[in-house]
Amino acid sequence: MNRQPDALGGRTAADRPLGTAARVVLVVALSAALLVPVPDPFTILFYLSHAIVGLLLVVRRPRNAIGWLLIAIALGFLGTGTLADIDLRSLMSGTASWSDFLRAWVTSWSGSAAFLAYLALAVLYPTGSFGAGRQGQIGKLLVGLGIVSVAGAALAPTLAVNPEGAATAYQVPNRFGIAPDVMGLVGLTTDWWTIVTIALLAVSVVTLVIRFRRATGIVRVQMRWLVASLCAILLSLFVGLVATFLLGDAGADLAWLPVILTYPTLPLSVYIAVSRYRLYEIDRIVSRTLGWGVLTGLLLGVFVFGVVALQALLDGVTQGATLAVAASTLLAFALFQPARQRVQRMVDRRFDRARYDAERTAGEFAERLRDQVSLTAVEDELVDTVGGALRPTGVGVWLRGGS
Repeated sequence: MNRQPDALGGRTAADRPLGTAARVVLVVALSAALLVPVPDPFTILFYLSHAIVGLLLVVRRPRNAIGWLLIAIALGFLGTGTLADIDLRSLMSGTASWSDFLRAWVTSWSGSAAFLAYLALAVLYPTGSFGAGRQGQIGKLLVGLGIVSVAGAALAPTLAVNPEGAATAYQVPNRFGIAPDVMGLVGLTTDWWTIVTIALLAVSVVTLVIRFRRATGIVRVQMRWLVASLCAILLSLFVGLVATFLLGDAGADLAWLPVILTYPTLPLSVYIAVSRYRLYEIDRIVSRTLGWGVLTGLLLGVFVFGVVALQALLDGVTQGATLAVAASTLLAFALFQPARQRVQRMVDRRFDRARYDAERTAGEFAERLRDQVSLTAVEDELVDTVGGALRPTGVGVWLRGGS
């Protein structure tokens, strides 16, 4: 059966959460990416903000591209880290080691790849697929041109490399340079491919704004967050490029400050749209994560405190800590179930209100029915509960006749 994404990108019958094995592999891969030596703390911030939100979305909606695009943006940020302790002279002469060359090669096109993911996010949000009609065709064209731009940067005859502490970019031979030198024909350097990708991103944001103006209802509210974030990022990029051109390298740090402030707003905007309007039901994930986190910390605190306290009290009776550890383990085990229920109710009340209210209503209804023997009373209770919870315009009760 064909699967059509709904207007809000919500769950369909064919869209299942990510399997346990795939979740473990993804978490391990994203954690291992942090081993890449990136001296800039802002890059780590950008990576974590995009990767965490992307991971939460992928776990619940693996077939929706939004979460995967956030992860791609996160990895793009890691790839753009400055090249510390790299031998620039050997790179320029073509005698550098493969490890140094691959680092320089990835750095040269990672920025374009991150902007391409931004572009695709603007085109595909919120359903994760291209729309129908002219808008969908324009979106496919923009993504295709973006892919060409990234490929042009990765396969150009030379690479633009910015070593740590260097004032300008250096052009080094590209061992994968199989594409024609398009930028060289017009007198530009290969790092202009990034400018091309940013220009395509600007066009995609314009199409997003047009879709936003035509949207209605919850879709419009959800798109509002992404429109605001992408417009802020695009404006900060424009300010940074113009200020760097006018002020030179001396004012580069100040020129790119708006970019540093606006990059984390994109995953934040997606999270707000998702959690507040339940686009991917991520509110339940957050609720469960916080609940188990608080419960783990609470039981760990009880265990540690119990070990220390009992060991001090029993020091004159026993010579080891075995009895204290055993008693603390039993205490934490006994507290697990009641603590889990109380903590989860507390967290649900704040982060998963809809589910909390539904469970509370159903529980109260079940309690009232426990002592009822009259069919009329049961019918009245059911009508009152449904009317109070859902506020329908009408309520009807159908009873199946016995045989």
